[in-house]
Amino acid sequence: MILKVALLQILPGNGLTEQFHIGEEALRRAKDAGADLALFPEMWSTGYEIPPDEDVLGRMAVSADGNFIKKFGWLAKNLEMAIGITFLEKHSPRPKNSIALYDRHGERKLLYSKVHTCEFGDERLLSAGDDFYALLPLLWPLPASPAPSFRYKPAAAFPCPCLPGMPGIVRSLRVPLPYRLKRPPGGRLLPGNP
Repeated sequence: MILKVALLQILPGNGLTEQFHIGEEALRRAKDAGADLALFPEMWSTGYEIPPDEDVLGRMAVSADGNFIKKFGWLAKNLEMAIGITFLEKHSPRPKNSIALYDRHGERKLLYSKVHTCEFGDERLLSAGDDFYALLPLLWPLPASPAPSFRYKPAAAFPCPCLPGMPGIVRSLRVPLPYRLKRPPGGRLLPGNP
């Protein structure tokens, strides 16, 4: 089976309503093109806008269980396509840079918050996630001991009903959020990466 992934390269609008409509249109085009899974650009809910005022930033954040995110679960079910929606997640003491992955039945299968946030620039205003998960096909074995610079928690092997016709088992899920492209923390787990 060939898995078709749509990496949505779309420009943000102004506000959640416009973000949803732009996203919905892109998802429908991706489905028409045969995508099994569509992934949004990082922090789609804000267009990766991180204002320096923490009060403004907090008001821009959305709940992982709120309407904006749930509407993408509804779209996943109606389009019969898995969707990874990225967003600025409401969290205390500071918001998180998160992704919710919905299967083709509209059920949320993963809520992940970026572990590595920079201690400089805009990302210093965000909280880091708690765990790092890696999605690797069974053909790519994990090294015996992970790099010591971050906590690594492999997801248990689980059937993967989110992708149509996907046979077998998926061992774990790697969700890269692309700030550190050269040597991302999770990238060190892959064969050939120091």
